[in-house]
Amino acid sequence: MEIHGLLRQGVVVDKISSQLSPWASALFEFLPPFIRRQLLLYPEFDDSAQLSQIETEKLLAYLVEEEINKRLVWSLNLYFILSLMPLLLDSLAFFTLLMINKELVW
Repeated sequence: MEIHGLLRQGVVVDKISSQLSPWASALFEFLPPFIRRQLLLYPEFDDSAQLSQIETEKLLAYLVEEEINKRLVWSLNLYFILSLMPLLLDSLAFFTLLMINKELVW
């Protein structure tokens, strides 16, 4: 694994991400800190990660929660915008009628 090779070369844990290939670095940065720590555990005898120690259920729960929070924020913003539409339309109609009446009066 690329991470374990870098650790054997003496790269400091905090600098691992900057030493990885672009794809591996992007994936490593995407993962939550608790999964990153688990990936840095001492490797198996064949130099692979200790997959049995990686909490995939916790990762899935974390990613689902992040997605739900994003959608919640998006839906609240949409609700706010849609709730303002009648006010904006009423204001536009009032302004239009005001301008029409101003034209008629002048």
